[in-house]
Amino acid sequence: MIAESHIAIHSWPEHRCASVDIFSCGEKMNPQAVVDYLKMVFKAEKVEMRTLSRGEVASSNQGEKSHEIVP
Repeated sequence: MIAESHIAIHSWPEHRCASVDIFSCGEKMNPQAVVDYLKMVFKAEKVEMRTLSRGEVASSNQGEKSHEIVP
């Protein structure tokens, strides 16, 4: 995965919050599998997911897909 993609986790433990950026540059990585795994490991109470495709990002969030995953 590292050869084509990467994951960055920014956390605020005092607020029980983490932000995870998943950058996928190829077809081999399954970002949803990463989200599902981290949700399980962190025992997330609430997950919000946004998907942005390269080249579709605009100042009005055009091309952005939002998903909310609640257990």
